[in-house]
Amino acid sequence: TVLLNDFGERKIPVIKVIRQHTGWGLKEAKDASETPDWTFECLTSAHAIEFVNDLREAGATAERI
Repeated sequence: TVLLNDFGERKIPVIKVIRQHTGWGLKEAKDASETPDWTFECLTSAHAIEFVNDLREAGATAERI
């Protein structure tokens, strides 16, 4: 599970990462980035780690739980 605590100061790169990892459209990814303590269930542990790393690189505060 990926937990997005805060999207940080750069919201657009975070939305792009969410879209890349979920396959969602722009509206769904934007809504997710604005949701406090948003979580996403990944199918594999490796995907969760990659997702968290990409979110952090984009400027977000995220962790794997």
